[in-house]
Amino acid sequence: MDDATLKALLADNDLPERDPAFRLAVMQGVARRRFIGELLDLAPFVAGAAALLWLLAPQIEVYLRRVDFGLLGSLTVALVIVASLLAPTGLLTFRRMTET
Repeated sequence: MDDATLKALLADNDLPERDPAFRLAVMQGVARRRFIGELLDLAPFVAGAAALLWLLAPQIEVYLRRVDFGLLGSLTVALVIVASLLAPTGLLTFRRMTET
């Protein structure tokens, strides 16, 4: 390709000033990479919380069998345990979202 042909191709400026489809595709890619990065950052905390809950489950079961809370009380205790294990993860997520 010689210079004249290249200049003719570049002179044909019928491209739009903005390309919304391209911009949207780039923004989606950036958002997807951020989302996956945040998932990978939080994965160890979620795995740790799950492991801790797995280790504490026998003791929690003994406690719940010893004390008769009834169904609603047992569900409340379970909810408090899960919330206390997931609270640090939620706090880290909140901090990360407010930093950017």
